[in-house]
Amino acid sequence: MVWREPGFCRFRPIGIQGHGAVMLTVDEFEAIRLNDLEGRGQKECAEKMDVSQPTFSRIIESARKKVADAIVNGKEIRIEGGEYMVGEKGMPKRDGSGRGMRANRGRGGCNPPENSGARKNRPGAGRRGGRW
Repeated sequence: MVWREPGFCRFRPIGIQGHGAVMLTVDEFEAIRLNDLEGRGQKECAEKMDVSQPTFSRIIESARKKVADAIVNGKEIRIEGGEYMVGEKGMPKRDGSGRGMRANRGRGGCNPPENSGARKNRPGAGRRGGRW
């Protein structure tokens, strides 16, 4: 269970290309948000994410290793994938399918509107013209 999908998909070091990328899943992103940013304990984080404490411990350890690898080695961080359910009621998935917790199940990732084929050819679409 995650509170909501991230509003962005990538972090990239300025001026560095070709050092690779690390893939941070949406549940790993949520674990970092809860534990490191909000300062909650692992037990509370596990309850919020509706997983066991040992599972949460594995998720946060994996996430921290990936973030450390990206920072130390100048890699891009991509946030996508994983198995999760969005907990923010009424929050539509980025692909526009449904509302609420039941409609937001399954695999997903960060799919900003400028990456969809429907928006590419519209005037004003993309990073500057759209909300992304």
